Amino acid sequence: MELSVEYKRLLSQTSDLILEPDFQDISRQNVISSALECVNTKEDCMCRLVAWLLNPKEGHIQGEYFLKKLISCIYSSKTKQILPDKSTALLNSYSNIQVMTEVAINEVDNKSKKRRIDILLADSNSRTLFIIERKDGTKAHSNQLVEYYKWAKKHYSDWNHFFILLDSKKKNHGDQMHPEYILLDDSWLTSAIKSLLKHNALPPQIEHTLQDIYDHVLGKWDDSKDAYFKSRKNKILRVAHQYSKTITELRTNEIKLEGKSYLLSQIDPTIYYSKILPREKTKKFSDEQLKLFNLLQSNHETISLIEDYSEFDQLSEQIEKIYPSVIVETLKDSFAFCLKRHEFNSDEYWPYFLEVERSKEECDSYYILSIASDKGTHESCKEIAEAFNILYDFESNRKKFKRKTLLGNIASLDISYGTELRNTIDAFVKKANSLPDIVR
Repeated sequence: MELSVEYKRLLSQTSDLILEPDFQDISRQNVISSALECVNTKEDCMCRLVAWLLNPKEGHIQGEYFLKKLISCIYSSKTKQILPDKSTALLNSYSNIQVMTEVAINEVDNKSKKRRIDILLADSNSRTLFIIERKDGTKAHSNQLVEYYKWAKKHYSDWNHFFILLDSKKKNHGDQMHPEYILLDDSWLTSAIKSLLKHNALPPQIEHTLQDIYDHVLGKWDDSKDAYFKSRKNKILRVAHQYSKTITELRTNEIKLEGKSYLLSQIDPTIYYSKILPREKTKKFSDEQLKLFNLLQSNHETISLIEDYSEFDQLSEQIEKIYPSVIVETLKDSFAFCLKRHEFNSDEYWPYFLEVERSKEECDSYYILSIASDKGTHESCKEIAEAFNILYDFESNRKKFKRKTLLGNIASLDISYGTELRNTIDAFVKKANSLPDIVR
């Protein structure tokens, strides 16, 4: 049977992939090293984590450190909101502030309708109220920010107020964004934790906890800094490149199970043991298919990791072929590039870049294309970053790092001529080429 012959070939190719020494090394390194990697870090859990850090009385034993870092970030964000006096807010003691999550309130104009404030900080001594709405990928909705604002103004009218939309993705919330709310991402938090870790003055337990939060919750883990994982990325890219045809076949061929189609690369232990292996279902599969499915499920984590890199690795080759003037950086879930002539050296931040990032929601994945500028680059490149800001009409503020989404919900990484993704990249390269050279 022709189908059987095809599966026999694919089984042989997949076996070669799995027997590759680098594949075996990647499998050994593809482990969960922190329990926090297993924890749901969606908005509800992130609220509790942020509340824990902001609470001066909690076991991180850093007192008001994180709260004061948040306040400092609020005032340095050059907001247009009317805020309490800056020096007073920073000098106040918040040692007895109460930190609450999921606080149920009644709407001001509709007593029968309840709302929940994600994080509420209340200090009766300084008469200060912090209302924080947390977002991790979703947008503000149902006039929730308006309702929290009205509630605070009615019941605490003579108190100082801070209204904060803490959005890790810093999305555009459109007409749901209340003018008195300050929009912040998590950069203040990563900076605060990084600063503590740098000084090596924490008790071991606290240091490990904060390092785990920094690495695995806030997504700042860098495998290049760990001797055990140092060569992992190069191995993944090498295997992804060497076995790109096999990976592509696994990612494009489907099987139908219980009326639903699955890519071969999606066959994990759950699918294998619930939809393939039960005795009455195995009869419709050939021996080669069953052997292949077994190999795929038992190596799913590593194949999935290589597949993610393979996708961007192939895109990288395409980009470098179409635009020989660019320099590319490929990561597991993102891909970025800048013009070679605008990289001062490999140790410095690029003054600007275009990034394609994979975003996953349950079983579905899509891509987001964004641009960014960074004045944290080398001194010689800061004018280039500023010129890039003007080209793309970035908001005028004092932030060193700025990002803007150009395309969201991209279904595929097709950069054929005429596609929206290709047109957007073409426009980026054209604008980048209009920027001046580095003055060395």
